[in-house]
This record gives sequence, structure tokens and C-alpha cells, in this order.
Amino acid sequence: MSNQSEPNNSASPSSNRTSNDLVFLLAKNNDPFEEGDTIESKPPGLFLVQLHGQLVLYQGDPTNDESIILLKSQPYIDDGSGYSSTAFLYQWGLTMYSETFRKQKVETDSLIWYSRISDKDDCCDIFLAWNRPLKRLVVHEGSINSPGNEVWNGNHLYWSPLLMPNDTSADMVLLVKEDTNIVAGFIIESQPPGLFLQHDKGNLYLYRGMPLEPTSHLLWKTEYAYTYNGDPDLTSTQFQNDGNLVIYARDLVNEPHERYSLWESGSSVVDEGSCFLAWIPSEERLAIFSGNITSPGQEVWTSLDFRWEPAHPDLNYAAQITVSSLTRFTSICSVIGSGLIIGILLSKWSKKKKVLNTRDRLLLGMSSIDLVASIANAFDVNAFPADTYGIVGAMGNQATCNLQGFFIQLGFGVPLYNAMLCVYTLLIVRMKW
Repeated sequence: MSNQSEPNNSASPSSNRTSNDLVFLLAKNNDPFEEGDTIESKPPGLFLVQLHGQLVLYQGDPTNDESIILLKSQPYIDDGSGYSSTAFLYQWGLTMYSETFRKQKVETDSLIWYSRISDKDDCCDIFLAWNRPLKRLVVHEGSINSPGNEVWNGNHLYWSPLLMPNDTSADMVLLVKEDTNIVAGFIIESQPPGLFLQHDKGNLYLYRGMPLEPTSHLLWKTEYAYTYNGDPDLTSTQFQNDGNLVIYARDLVNEPHERYSLWESGSSVVDEGSCFLAWIPSEERLAIFSGNITSPGQEVWTSLDFRWEPAHPDLNYAAQITVSSLTRFTSICSVIGSGLIIGILLSKWSKKKKVLNTRDRLLLGMSSIDLVASIANAFDVNAFPADTYGIVGAMGNQATCNLQGFFIQLGFGVPLYNAMLCVYTLLIVRMKW
């Protein structure tokens, strides 16, 4: 993250505002405003919320879809957890600090961001408010009933994390140290902050800015999605003590405690337990080094000109073609059989113009469900997302995959209909009902 000159957030003293212009939010030296907390304004109507490392001001109940967002900060993440705390302290004004310090005395080196109000006597009362006419966050001297000078405002505020001193080299951004596990859906922020490493849907991503935010920018990603039995959510990434970057899979049903390597960098360092993964901005690449970020040693791996091809030792082209062909053949046979049964029953009904008996209705229901489930099965891996590497014939997307899964699950109604048909036959033939 490149260093940028930060704007001066301190506002020059302005003429006193009337209390009608201001909506009171927080007072000086309030208790820490914790992650997940909501504070309502005085007079009521505005809600200040601290959620997932962001400070959000709502007009209306935040749980109501009709509420309006008046102000929203950038996410503030100190340790990759996605959470932070907020406090309103006199010395720094509005501050945000890491979750690990919420129960301790807040020190300067734990700050993630602060508003930097003008230095004044500690006895001076200040409060945080929303200025309705100017539509901005402000800090005023005095009280809400008798507001004094405005000492800070967020009108031109850069909601960017505080650039704290970090042990990083000039052209290297630390992403993770050894023995770090990135579970599917989790995010880890770099040091210095600003870059985010995420494992999601079988891919490893590197963003500048918080993922999914409109201002975020994708810097790098793996070339293919890594799946286990077609499910990318069973995968995770680990940077090991020996400097090996590995993407694992888990079989949560059969062997939940075992892991299978889908891909690994194959890198290793001499001194195990002393290595790190970094981003080189000038060359736009990942790299693994021995040593630490302040004194990097030998580079043992780089993502430049490197194929991120998953290792599939149990999958080969011939085997996949054979299994896929057998699946399509049996599915087509099932489609033909179910279609003939439906045709015979509908023909019988159209000729006699009578309501079908119980047996025929059970056969019609079973054959109809089997027909749509067999059609879904006939598409086989064609419905899988096209970027699912290692699956021959994958050419769909997530929507086609979900649709196929829905109809295949619907096919479980066939054995239920079959069971009812067996009960019906038992009652009619054996029990003489």
C-alpha cells in the first residue's frame, strides 16, 4: 500500500451552530462502542452502528429495509478478523481501535483510525453529532444544548486506515506469516493495511480494498477454482511452517479429520518456522521468502509465469469420459422409460375421460419426477461452472449448477412414490382392500 499524504481532518473553528441543526450521537469519554452495538441519536431517528469493522449511520431502524444510510466508513481491520471497536475519546476525537484492545487501556499503537481534533484542554467538553443542513459528521465543543465551535468535521474525510509504523520493506507488502490457515470465506489483511487475501469458492484472491466493496480492486487470483468432489467450499489455503503454500480439501463425511492436497507451491526454506508470503507491487506478483519482512532472505517461490494447476491424482481424462458416458446413457434410458409411462397414462385418460385410479396417479407422479431428475442427470458435468479445473466438460456457471442440483434432489421423491405404490399393491392384492 503506497503512502499517501493524509488530509488535515481538523476543521477551523466556525460560528456556533444551533441545537436544531445538530443531532446528538456520542459524548466525550463514552464507554467503548463495541462491534455489533447500536446507539440511537437524541432526538431519536438516527442509529450509529458498528458492524464488521465499519461505522455506519442510518436514518431509520437498521433492521428495516427502508432505512437510509447517511454515512458509511471503509472497513477497519487490524488482525484479519473483520472486526474493530470504536471509542469516543477527547485526546483523538472519534477513534477506532482493534478488538484485541477493547478491554484494555487504549494506546496510540493500537489505533486503526482517528479523527485528530484540535488539541485543547482536557476539561473541555465535546460531543459527536450529525449536522442535518450540511449532511456531515461533526465534533463540537460544549453540549448539545449549548454547542460551541466546530473542532472537526467529516465533510472531506478520507475514511482510510491509519498508516501505523510497520516493519516492512519499501517494495514488499506482508500478506501472511508461516503457519497461517485461510478458511473458505475468511479474509486476512496485509501489513501495512490495505490488501486483503481471501479464499472463496475454491479460489485464492488478493484485493486492494475490502472485497465486495465497490472501491475494491482485484490484484491477483488463482487461475482455476479448486474443488473436492465438485464442492469448492470444502477447500482452504494454508501457508505452512516450511514455506509451502498449499490448497487443501476435506472429506467432511467420510474422513473429517483428514486433508488432501489439491495444489502446493512445492517451496521450502532451510530454517523452518521463519518465512512469509508477500506481494511485490512493482512486479505484480506473489513471492515466498525465508526470514522475516524486515530482513527478507532467499526467495523460494514466485507466482510469475507459474501455472496454478490443481493436482488431481485420482482424476484422469479417460476415467472421467467413461463415467460421464455411462451417466448420460442410463439417464437417457430413464427419460425414455418415464416418458413412455407418462404417455400411456395420458392416452388412457384422454380416451376414457375418467379420473385416473390411485395406482395410475402414483405411477404418473413417480414418472414425472423421474423424468425431470433424469434430464438433469443427463447434463452431468456440463452444468458445472466453466472455471472448475480438472472436470472434463464443465461449461456452465453457478446458476446452472444450482438448478441441476435442485432437480437432482427432487428426484429423491421417486423412491417415496415407489414405496407408496408398494403399499398400495400390498393392500389391494394381499389384503383384498
